[in-house]
Amino acid sequence: MRGINICTFGGNVAADPELRTVAGRNGNNVDLIEFTMYVDENTRKGAKSFTVKVTVWQTAPCFTAAGYIRKGTELTVTGALSVSPYITKTDNLPRAGAQLNAVQIVLGRSPRDEEQPQDSNSYDEVPF
Repeated sequence: MRGINICTFGGNVAADPELRTVAGRNGNNVDLIEFTMYVDENTRKGAKSFTVKVTVWQTAPCFTAAGYIRKGTELTVTGALSVSPYITKTDNLPRAGAQLNAVQIVLGRSPRDEEQPQDSNSYDEVPF
């Protein structure tokens, strides 16, 4: 039986996203945006958080939305999850790194939204 690999995570962006250009499968250059997000998890043993590395490819429908993401932005990301096991260098414990190839991003509140007070007399002119 084949499974469907679709996961959704909600959290906050850890640092400003990084735009990179890599070689695609057909030899053309492809842009991608990468960022790390913190996801809170509440369990009976208490609250903890983990990180998910998110990659948004140029061909993904949500690539333009990724341009609005900044450090601290609240968001929900949906995509295909891959997990990479590793051993920590400090205490030799097994861990797993989560990476999500995003196909949908829902933006929430950004810290920069709070920096600019809304003045009812200051509207940006929209060219039509």
